[in-house]
Amino acid sequence: MEKKNDSNVVEVGREMELLEWQARFVVGLLINCSSRTREDTLNRLGDIGKCMQRYGLLSIKEIEQADVEKYFEELRDRGLSAGRMAVHASAMRRLCKMMGKAEIVPSNRELGCSRTILPSYEKYLDRLKAKQKSADKDATIF
Repeated sequence: MEKKNDSNVVEVGREMELLEWQARFVVGLLINCSSRTREDTLNRLGDIGKCMQRYGLLSIKEIEQADVEKYFEELRDRGLSAGRMAVHASAMRRLCKMMGKAEIVPSNRELGCSRTILPSYEKYLDRLKAKQKSADKDATIF
């Protein structure tokens, strides 16, 4: 890691803002997930770090609940889907958990990004259950 003249920029293979690097560094290696999940989570952590730097934080460890709420308010204003916001929430939870502040990130339902099952999927599940019941009835007759 090499610090540039600007104290808010570091270079680790590529130029990053300081809090972006800190957010990625705090979480460290993500071993128990696929490469796409790992890449997406690290990118979300970078987004969180950049955003917190815009809020004026000097270190990622200074993050507070008000910052988290403001971050998710920005995501809602940008029109992100509930699924994408849930991915951001997961990355934020992981970051805060690693810093010992897991309680500052509300649940997905409180953030307004809980995932719901689509009605067509529910219909599919209902049809599948009906088939299983009829197969069970047929099996008990013989």
